[in-house]
Amino acid sequence: MKKVVTIILLFGLVAQLNSQSHFEGGISIGAVSTQVDGDSYSGYNKSGIKAGFWVAKPLNPKVYLSFEMNYFPKGSKSSIVLTPEDTDFYLLVLHYIEMPVSMLYNYDKYFFEVGVAVNYLFSDKQEGIYLQNQHYSNKTGFNMFDYTSFAGIGKILNERWRISARICYSMWDAAKEYVPPSERLYKRQYNNTLSVSLFWRLTFL
Repeated sequence: MKKVVTIILLFGLVAQLNSQSHFEGGISIGAVSTQVDGDSYSGYNKSGIKAGFWVAKPLNPKVYLSFEMNYFPKGSKSSIVLTPEDTDFYLLVLHYIEMPVSMLYNYDKYFFEVGVAVNYLFSDKQEGIYLQNQHYSNKTGFNMFDYTSFAGIGKILNERWRISARICYSMWDAAKEYVPPSERLYKRQYNNTLSVSLFWRLTFL
């Protein structure tokens, strides 16, 4: 029920923004690097492309309330290069629809942002080689919804374009029924992502 209410509130926010006489919106695209804290594989080794749309309502000349909906790939990847001596390999692929709400504060040509997001997992898989045995599974045990918080900094390039860098982290365990790819048993998985995005303003009403 909490998850359903959260989604309803997010879409309600979009409707509220749209009902105002003054708002802006557009599309965004960016690059992401991800890892999962808790799986023993360190490093932002898995990368991908995120894309979506956004709407924002200025509350005053310096503060904006923003809502986005993005395709956001996450997951984990081992940095190990397969050799005859070391044959372990791991890849976790998570496909999310991210719905972030944030507050932006403008300072000259720069801005700072903080926010929270609901992430809906619509596809996932994992594969790996452990002790020279191939493992593959369409079940990872990751939650259907992952709740995250984020912070970022950006620069306004011109009237149409801005760029933003963010760090985003799961607020709670993202995989309460995690299915380990090998005999190892891990507890508590947290999505940890870095992203850089370009935002293009399509309209200003």
